[in-house]
Amino acid sequence: MIIETVSEKSVLAALALASRAPSVHNSQPWLWRLGPGVIHLYSDPRWLTATDPDARDLMLGCGAVLHHATVALAATEIASVVHRLPNRAQPDHLAAVELMRG
Repeated sequence: MIIETVSEKSVLAALALASRAPSVHNSQPWLWRLGPGVIHLYSDPRWLTATDPDARDLMLGCGAVLHHATVALAATEIASVVHRLPNRAQPDHLAAVELMRG
């Protein structure tokens, strides 16, 4: 599903590990979407505006999971290139991570 030279099983395992990243109140305010040769990171719209009105904690958590994902992918010999904020029309689309065999 990802790309033929990258194991989907390895990608899913890396994302499972990455999702252990710290976030405020352990809220895990992110969503992953898989595409051909790419993983998309989105902020989860269910975060609490009352406790994080400027979305700073949301962005810290999403940055942590993005970092953890690139490290976990590298550990499984999957190289990645991160494109931050790839679509200005979708501010909740935080990153597109291109995947390739390491």
